[in-house]
Amino acid sequence: MYVGNLPAVFDALAASNGRDAQSEMIAKGGHTLARHLSDGAASKALATGKFDYLVLQERGGDIIGSFGQNDRDGAKVSLQEFTRLATAARAEPIYLGTYQPLPAVSDALLKAEGSLADRLKLAYVPVSGHFRTAVAAAPEAAWLDKDGMHPGRDLTFLKAVLLYRQIFGALPAATAFAVEAVMAAPRTSAKSTHVYSKERVAVVLEIAATKDAIQE
Repeated sequence: MYVGNLPAVFDALAASNGRDAQSEMIAKGGHTLARHLSDGAASKALATGKFDYLVLQERGGDIIGSFGQNDRDGAKVSLQEFTRLATAARAEPIYLGTYQPLPAVSDALLKAEGSLADRLKLAYVPVSGHFRTAVAAAPEAAWLDKDGMHPGRDLTFLKAVLLYRQIFGALPAATAFAVEAVMAAPRTSAKSTHVYSKERVAVVLEIAATKDAIQE
């Protein structure tokens, strides 16, 4: 969420399509939803009543127990509680998935996320299948940061496109646009400008249009 500044990319994408979106990011490196729940910042923001949506993304792998059973249980409980808080504040909760490069782990992640979203009656935006499709279709793109783990600029954009479709009901237009913001990264948080070319936008839109398949 914070690496690549997904909210800023989403707002710029919306603006380039004639839509007014104003997002606020509450995210810290390595934080789980449980930690965000306990520190109260997101709850206070929701209590203002000014938000239409609450986008929730758990630390990658928690939902399938990558960091242990306690973190997996905490992820489920926290997602349920944030769903309750958002509903009480009349903000629609959206569960944004994470990604894993290995096929078997990716499939397990998609199943776990989808099952939890169904149980909580949450709008769910899967990412991992699209991520794997993206890497295979355009390996030259910046899907990952140089560290090979955090999202690169193009994966951040792909997630913004998937959220755009969830919120506005259609994919955005294939037009170039620029993002000027603090594009937080693992090593720096300097403000910069990044331009997404029409050609790169078209590539990402084609990937977003594919089905994020879950193997049975």
